[in-house]
Amino acid sequence: MVFRRVSHFSQQDKTPADGCFISSFITIHYSSKKGLIRPLIDSTLPLSRAAYAHERIANNQARGAIILIP
Repeated sequence: MVFRRVSHFSQQDKTPADGCFISSFITIHYSSKKGLIRPLIDSTLPLSRAAYAHERIANNQARGAIILIP
């Protein structure tokens, strides 16, 4: 999942084998460790509301990740 999102940041990269992909991943990793970028979390829901969470994602109503708590 992380690699798929990284590829969105570096669309000029043709394959994961070229060095740009790795350097993009390292840049994002260190930026997140320094607190310069953070994940966007829409909501936190109990696992019993997974169907509702899926519905929100499918209808493009979530503005970020929905975290399910067991």
